[in-house]
Amino acid sequence: MSNTRQAREGSPLRQERYCSSVEHERGLLCNLVTRRLEGITDTRERELIFGLQAHSHKLGGIEGLAKLLVEQFPNEVATPGMQRLGFAPGRVYTSEEVRSIREEFDLPSKIFHAYDCGFPLASDAEELRSKQDESGDDACIHDIPDSVRYPTKYPAEKFVQECRQAAHGLPRYLTELCLDPASSLAKGGPWYFPNLIQTLWRYKEAVKNELRSRFVLTEIGSLVWESLDYSLETGGLVLIEGSARTGKTSAAKCWTDLHEGRARYVQVPSTNDDLGFYRAIAKALGVSSTLSLKCQQIRERVEYVLQEGRIMLILDESHNIWPQNNRREALPSRLNWLLSVAVNQGVSAALISTPQFTAAQKIVEKKTGWQSAQFIGRVADYKRLPDRLKKSDLEAIARTLLPEGNNKMIELLVAHAQGSARYLQGIDSVVTRARYVARKAGREKVLGPDLVTAIEKGTLPSDNALAEALSEGKRPPPRPPRRMAQPAPALPASRQLPPTGLQNEPGSSHHVANRGPLDESIHHTNL
Repeated sequence: MSNTRQAREGSPLRQERYCSSVEHERGLLCNLVTRRLEGITDTRERELIFGLQAHSHKLGGIEGLAKLLVEQFPNEVATPGMQRLGFAPGRVYTSEEVRSIREEFDLPSKIFHAYDCGFPLASDAEELRSKQDESGDDACIHDIPDSVRYPTKYPAEKFVQECRQAAHGLPRYLTELCLDPASSLAKGGPWYFPNLIQTLWRYKEAVKNELRSRFVLTEIGSLVWESLDYSLETGGLVLIEGSARTGKTSAAKCWTDLHEGRARYVQVPSTNDDLGFYRAIAKALGVSSTLSLKCQQIRERVEYVLQEGRIMLILDESHNIWPQNNRREALPSRLNWLLSVAVNQGVSAALISTPQFTAAQKIVEKKTGWQSAQFIGRVADYKRLPDRLKKSDLEAIARTLLPEGNNKMIELLVAHAQGSARYLQGIDSVVTRARYVARKAGREKVLGPDLVTAIEKGTLPSDNALAEALSEGKRPPPRPPRRMAQPAPALPASRQLPPTGLQNEPGSSHHVANRGPLDESIHHTNL
């Protein structure tokens, strides 16, 4: 293992001695990739390179991505001549075919004789001897022992092995593609992987198709995707509020994975310190966030990537963006930073939260006198999500999590979700426990009794009514609808505040869908 921290022979072994080893590196740094992309204006090229950078962190390094490409696209690891002539098992190349293919190999020497790895042919010895006669130098003759037998043909498998061996250098090629300003996507790829760029696009499309096939897009998910699409295309700030356990987080994560070359998902930490906030964003972006870096150093790296890379920021659990304690004096520094550094610079951003966001906003206004006008004026789209999913959506989710389930089992899962305070999470937790029960019984597939056992053992005390209904064989009680907050009473004309500047015209760029608590909050300021 290589390391940069040296210790004297016989000195005590310390754990931090290996902290600088290259084996510990995970993924490409987004701030360095952003610097490489400063001269690239093509959106597709920027999206591809940022996607590679994101994938390098998901797969434990760029080596993981290179290995995956070779495994999933083995027919692409071949020269253009090999792909044209074919290299199926049993294929044998003639002398002329060998000559044309070996010229495509980027080997140390183009003189193909016994001491090169360039697949020498019988005719090569005669050519070398003729060149020796012309030059008068007999060195070439001595380089060719008489015992060496030059073949007249080669099996294609030997060329395939040579390309596979050269593919060990693919991680370095991908790294240079993402970091070296002199590298170009127009080249297509290295000699052993000539269609690399096209293959990368095929791989990205395959990943997206797999994500779409595994994800159930519910009504709530569609609303989340619609708002995120709007923010990405317009560069505005969107606010999405919805009840807990309704699938808005899963929808946001799936959407981010589908746009990994242009967006990053961050879960805002509940801590009150700025360092934890910026470190969470840095990890999502792939920016260095080691413990030795100060808060200002991490923040500057994050700001550079957001502004120069134009990467959309999706902040989930956004109610934590407000001060978490000492609200009498604490101003919303996290939100102020987001507005000044990202939103004011045209960087797309999305805030996803429960209704706690508006409640916390009102508390900060009341305790500190902070004004919401600038924040509200920058919200380009506001959505209040429904509190409950359609039954068809619940059934689709249940069938995805339990594909072997029959209609009665799916109906049981839906009834459990509707009667449980955990709602969607109830389906996932019950299926997980049911699979555990089935494995303990030596079965791979889940049966109806496994679901009943999972529900009985996993029911919380707050769901006693549900447990009693199940034990008596009754249908679980439906989950009562959530009570919506009542609108604030209208103020007398003499006490009404001036307009906030937030337009609600259908054609305005600041049109706010589903006007609600967000707009009412400003009327409670300084009353």
